[in-house]
Amino acid sequence: MPPSRTARLAALPILLIALALAACAQPGTGPGARPEATLRVSGPNVTLGGRPASDGMAVPPGVEVATGPGSSARIEFADGTVLQLGPDTDPVWESVVEAGRRTVSVSISFGSMMVETGAEFSVRVFNEIAEVLYLSRGYVLTGGGRFEAVLESGTLQPLRPFAPALEPYRAIIVERGRPPAIVAVPPSRMRDLRRRFERFDFARLPTLPGLRGVPVEEARRRLAALGIERVATREETTGAARPGTVLRQYPEAGTTISRGDRVELVVARAPEPVTLRVPDVVQRPLSEAEAILRRRGLAIGKVTGPPGGDVSIVVDQRPRAGTDVEEGTRVDLEVAPLIE
Repeated sequence: MPPSRTARLAALPILLIALALAACAQPGTGPGARPEATLRVSGPNVTLGGRPASDGMAVPPGVEVATGPGSSARIEFADGTVLQLGPDTDPVWESVVEAGRRTVSVSISFGSMMVETGAEFSVRVFNEIAEVLYLSRGYVLTGGGRFEAVLESGTLQPLRPFAPALEPYRAIIVERGRPPAIVAVPPSRMRDLRRRFERFDFARLPTLPGLRGVPVEEARRRLAALGIERVATREETTGAARPGTVLRQYPEAGTTISRGDRVELVVARAPEPVTLRVPDVVQRPLSEAEAILRRRGLAIGKVTGPPGGDVSIVVDQRPRAGTDVEEGTRVDLEVAPLIE
């Protein structure tokens, strides 16, 4: 009978996961950068930091993830690496930096786990009696002084005790006080291990909707409905879009998102109005007055007065000369015939 949850937590941390990044590797810091790892939840008994966890939450360093009876959790990395925890397994993150490679280091005393490495990470699994390195897919089952690492595909390198790299459908078994054994894994047992983890259902995460042209408050409401609350905005001056609407978004529309993700919205801001001083065009011929106003960035408003034959002269204007107005303001002109 496995030890109780209380007894296991009182001992060593059951599953210690440390994300080891190469010294030269920098985590994403750009707009909308995704968390380093995302938590997927299946079943009612999954907690994060001692509180009920929901699907898609970020898994920060140093926070415990615990699975209880009938539940499973997946810790998913952006490169495709996945750690799926079986029931009654409790991981705690610690963030460390190691040179040489990007590695997820997992210390596991009791529990079960499926390991699948992606494009960037290897996975190092160890406890007080054994240590292995996965570049592959496989399974770990440990507890009660026994450690078993099973390889389904790829490469599995035993590090402690050291042994030649395993081929697929092989396993290394280490028991306290006994020499290690490398054994063949029958296809029937591999199927059983696969089903042990595949029986849990993990719903598909939503994708980010297109928000271009949407008023920013409406965009916030749509994101909140998807569980996205970390929304940053910045304004950009433009005359090509309605003020207060979204010009661009990061990440782009169609990107898979999860709780804890950060979305940045670039919002249109109206250009500052340009102030112009109205020139004096009184006593100027109408054609000349109109040309002056247009060159100054003003528009011609109503032109009133008796017909002036071939030439009309401006006798009054509104707004008056010297008035400060916005660019494009219409200037009304009153004209009279030019008397020679």
